[in-house]
Amino acid sequence: MKVNILGADTRNVGGKAFGSMLLGLPEDKSEAAKAMNYLRAQKDVSVEEVPDYHG
Repeated sequence: MKVNILGADTRNVGGKAFGSMLLGLPEDKSEAAKAMNYLRAQKDVSVEEVPDYHG
């Protein structure tokens, strides 16, 4: 499964690295759900789904 990295950012806060990524998931709902489940299963990773943005 392929995802697109639409944006990413990292910063150092109190000596620890924190970052964020905006990913474009597959249009197929089943594949997107697999990606979300994988991300949610990762330690120290939080996931938030946002609506489509077509700026």
